[in-house]
Amino acid sequence: MRKRLPLFLLALAALALRLVAYKVMAIPFGGLTMAMCQYDCGWYMRLAQEGYLSDSKFDQYGMYPNWAFFPLFPFILRAALLIAPELPYVTGILLTSTLFLVMILIGARYVQQTRPNIASSLWVVFAILFPFGYIYSAIYSEALFGLLLISALLMLEQRRILWAAVITALLCAARPTGILLMVPIAVDRMQHLWAGQHRSDRVALLGETLLPIAIAPLGL
Repeated sequence: MRKRLPLFLLALAALALRLVAYKVMAIPFGGLTMAMCQYDCGWYMRLAQEGYLSDSKFDQYGMYPNWAFFPLFPFILRAALLIAPELPYVTGILLTSTLFLVMILIGARYVQQTRPNIASSLWVVFAILFPFGYIYSAIYSEALFGLLLISALLMLEQRRILWAAVITALLCAARPTGILLMVPIAVDRMQHLWAGQHRSDRVALLGETLLPIAIAPLGL
C-alpha cells in the first residue's frame, strides 16, 4: 500500500495537469468538450442516450446503422450519464479519464510483475506523455479497451486463466478485435491439457481446458 499510494498520486496529478493543458490548447477549437468529442464520439453519445436504432438518422452521416459500435462502452457511458445527465460531454471526459487512470495503475502492476528492474513510474510518465494519449481522455472506447486488455494480460501473467477469459469476453463486447486475445488463452489451455495428459481426473482437466476458451468470445 505504501508503494501504490505515491504512484496513484503521481498518475492522478499528471492526468489532471494533462487535462488542464488540453483545456488550454482546446480554446481555439471551441473548448475542451468540443475538441474531445469528434467523429465516433457522436455515435457513442447517441447510443448512450437513445440506444440502438434500426434507423440512426445521425445528422450529416445519414441513415447508417449504429450497431457497428459494440455496446460495452455506450452502456457504461449511459450509466455515468444517469449521475449528471445535464453535462453529458463533461461526464464522458471524466469517465474516460477515470478509465485511463485505472488503466495506468493496472499497467504499472503489470510492469512490476513482468519487468521488475524497470521503475513503474516510468510507465506512468510514458502513458501520460504519449503523443496520441489524448485519445484516452476523448469520448471513445479506447480507454476502456486498454484497461480491459492490460487487465487480461495481468490475469494471464498471474495464472488466473478464468478471470482472463471473463475479461476477454468484456473486451470483445467493447471492440471485436478483443477476440485476438483468445489466441494466448487457447495456447495456454492446450499446454495445460498436454501437461495434464496423465491425470486421472480427465473430466476436470477437460473442463479446465474448455471453459476459459468457451467464455472468452462471449462478448461477441
